[in-house]
Amino acid sequence: MKNTKGFAVVEALLIFAIIGVLIGIGWYVYSQQNKNKNSDGEADSYSQQLLKSNREENTSNGYTQHTIEELSLTFEYPTNWGVVKKEELQDSIQEPSSKTMQYSFSSSDLVIAGHQNDFVAGQRGGSFFDYGGFESNGIDISLRKYDGRILEGTGSEYRLNTSENCAYINDQGNLVSGPTYHATCNLNKPNIYGINFIIDANNGQITFQQFLDLINSIKIE
Repeated sequence: MKNTKGFAVVEALLIFAIIGVLIGIGWYVYSQQNKNKNSDGEADSYSQQLLKSNREENTSNGYTQHTIEELSLTFEYPTNWGVVKKEELQDSIQEPSSKTMQYSFSSSDLVIAGHQNDFVAGQRGGSFFDYGGFESNGIDISLRKYDGRILEGTGSEYRLNTSENCAYINDQGNLVSGPTYHATCNLNKPNIYGINFIIDANNGQITFQQFLDLINSIKIE
């Protein structure tokens, strides 16, 4: 007589083994899907942080509002100037720990730049990058150096913007090769005293009124 009872036990064991394998496969697939979702969430969170650091918002009047959150600085500029790009410059004339924070536009030569307060100029001539904001008593304006030092006798040709957080000039060729639109703005930051907006007036890309509109739009927290 055949041992049907023995076969039944073997079949039951095989069935349980198959079920166990299927459960294991299902759990592995489920855990991998959750892992991918978490990774995507972390990537999205990181992307949001990057967007928050340098945020651009298009406005309806042909201008773009840009916020540099690390500087607590917001300004508006014509949308056709493109997007704002950031660079951190270091070279042999600077201390290794210091840097120039520089922002530029993808479709314009206007540059926004400033030095950390431990910057060392080295053996070279001056630059509009070297200013670090200004001081004003309501009548006279004195420019500051990148390290916060007041430069006596400077700023007499500068004017305050509407918010009085920037001092600007529309024609200065002493430090560069030709006429220049320049503004230096005070920042409420411990590591960088001021930020500069600089454009060669001869390039024809930007009118002085456009430059002035940008400077007057600046908000600093």
